[in-house]
Amino acid sequence: MSFKGKVFFSVPFVFITIGLITYELYINNPKEAILHGIVGTLATILSWILGAKYDESKYYAQKLLEKSEELDTIFENSSIFTWINDSINKKVTTSKGIQKVLGYTSKDFEENYEFGFSRTFPDDEEKIQKLLSGEIHQCEWKFIRKDGEVRWLESRGIPSLDSSNRVEKVKGVTIDITERKIIEEKYSQRNKELVSLFENDDSFIWSSDLIEQKVTVSKGIENIFGFSAKEFEEDYELWISRTYPDDIDIVQTFYTNLKSGKPAHSKWRFIRSDGEARWLEARGNPILESDEKPIKLIGVAYDITEEQRSEEKIRYLAFHDTLTGLPNRYMLIKTLKKALDRCKRSNKNVAVLFLDLDRFKFINDTKGHNSGDVLLKEVGKRLVKCVREGDLIARQGGDEFIILLEDIKESQLKELSQRIIDSFIQPFILDKEEFFISTSIGISLYPQDGDDSEKLIKHADIAMYWAKKRGKNNYQFYFNEPEDILYRKVKLEQGLRNALNNSEFVLHYQPQMELDKGECIGVEALIRWNHPEFGMVPPFEFIPIAEETGVIVQIGEWVIDEACKQMKLWYEKGFVPFRIAVNVSAIQFLDKNFFKVVERILNKHQLAPEFLELEITESIMQNIKESSTLISQLKELGVKMTIDDFGTGYSSLNVLNRLSIDYVKIDKSFVDEVSTNSNIASLVKTMIDMGTNLKFELIAEGIENEQQVNFLIQNGCRFGQGYFYSAPLPLTEVEEFLKTNK
Repeated sequence: MSFKGKVFFSVPFVFITIGLITYELYINNPKEAILHGIVGTLATILSWILGAKYDESKYYAQKLLEKSEELDTIFENSSIFTWINDSINKKVTTSKGIQKVLGYTSKDFEENYEFGFSRTFPDDEEKIQKLLSGEIHQCEWKFIRKDGEVRWLESRGIPSLDSSNRVEKVKGVTIDITERKIIEEKYSQRNKELVSLFENDDSFIWSSDLIEQKVTVSKGIENIFGFSAKEFEEDYELWISRTYPDDIDIVQTFYTNLKSGKPAHSKWRFIRSDGEARWLEARGNPILESDEKPIKLIGVAYDITEEQRSEEKIRYLAFHDTLTGLPNRYMLIKTLKKALDRCKRSNKNVAVLFLDLDRFKFINDTKGHNSGDVLLKEVGKRLVKCVREGDLIARQGGDEFIILLEDIKESQLKELSQRIIDSFIQPFILDKEEFFISTSIGISLYPQDGDDSEKLIKHADIAMYWAKKRGKNNYQFYFNEPEDILYRKVKLEQGLRNALNNSEFVLHYQPQMELDKGECIGVEALIRWNHPEFGMVPPFEFIPIAEETGVIVQIGEWVIDEACKQMKLWYEKGFVPFRIAVNVSAIQFLDKNFFKVVERILNKHQLAPEFLELEITESIMQNIKESSTLISQLKELGVKMTIDDFGTGYSSLNVLNRLSIDYVKIDKSFVDEVSTNSNIASLVKTMIDMGTNLKFELIAEGIENEQQVNFLIQNGCRFGQGYFYSAPLPLTEVEEFLKTNK
């Protein structure tokens, strides 16, 4: 209570009282003097009370002013960003301020319309959808920042309508209100809870008498700890003894702060009477003596176990892949940076393995995404079994995984990489069917291949690309060379989508021969890409990229259309009709519209179906039900069917017998050795005999010399192709070949 306040109100009454008493005594009226003295005393006492009230009012006014200034500061320093949501075109545009608030760049949201929704709490999704549809104009919601922190946001949006009165876009602004929510939730909500404290099973109030060493608690403690209030009051140390051992220091710091005269707030774990570990949040304030020494501690405590578990789950989801349960890229980067810091101090190495699954896209596209998800989970389990305890396996995204290892020798890395590759030998069971995939691994090492996380991951990715280029199903260490290979891959991926529109694809044609007569009986149409920067790009380089990026279906349709158009032109020019063979990707073949596409193209060019031959690989046998149905439909249409690269994939004679196949191509790898390897020669003879028994013809690929021709003729193979007869030729040259070889 301020002395100034008391004086301010009491001094006038003192002077007035003294004046009246003096005046009454002066005129010899003692009774009036006594009466005025009593009244004056009462007035003075009242003035002291009013002074106190005045002082208290000034105190609360000052506090309100401080709170007002505090709120002003919060709003002045709040982070804000603007946004425009186009729900019709599935596009979102944001201001740069979004990176300060959420940790992600504007580009992250603009490149993936669903990106923001994936980081939003499920409970808030309905509010966000209503805001973006224009149904509501304001909402508060929670978002998981890039660093895993949960932030509260307030968004306001104004819809704009098109001519049909339909919401076209919503323009808005979002502000980070986390600090405000902390104030509201941690103080306002706690005040509400205090009202019903005695009815709340998840909270209790407590006091600790420091002089008498006595604890008093409300009955709510019984539901939380499993001990009665009486047991706590009889045992002063019970509170401490039930604390989780790892959190003893937290509790001691909590009480140290209170005993020093400061308010305290902490969270720690305790052990219930039944042995279960739970979380407690406690707040306390000291009661001080006149000498500022605490004599009692009072406070309130809450069981926050469920809240803590939810926070832990959110943190887990922020740093783990939801499908496989493995750490995600954010966790990887965070862990890798810490590992590099440790190894820089200890002069130890760090290894990064970048894994990509070979043929995953084929399985994912043909069997469906559910099977693809199951496959990714099984891959994660196999990888965990291969590494050492403490090594980190993260899912980079899609079918890519990264393994982080510290303090490991190069020889151990080779053993680990081979162990991973060998673990893929066993088939994966998807819907009771066996599927085989392999993996390509790239390896980078600190410090020789990079001194930060970005370089190490990038160089491991490049090394993985080299492993793919060298036949897949192997591992490669990164070595420092110009990054032309990666640059070329990136440019090819970027240019592939526009190559059709820019008419950059052309067909070359390789003649197919009847071996004993030396006559041309057909051609195989082979696509080439005339890239504006790299020139003629072979199919083995860009077809895998086309399959990965999903444009293979459109490219494949163009090849069939161009081949049929050319076949019709040759017929009109007077060439004797012959077959034109076209390679079909497994992804393209199993596209739901493939049959209709083939039928439409044949009708478009008025080409008889028997002049079109479709070459499919053995991989289609992994989805035999759909494949056999489609092959039968194409055969009924009149199209010829060929199995390409026979003997290199997943052939089964039983399955092959069930397919309506016209031709089977003997792969070049077998033809190469028929003159030099007796085992291969016997195998090729068996293939030819099998074809005779199953009533389909064999076409030998990659014939390069006369010895191979003689072997094939002697053993009953009628047809073949290869450089011995002709390389794949552009249009004008193949026409000259056809004219001279009728």
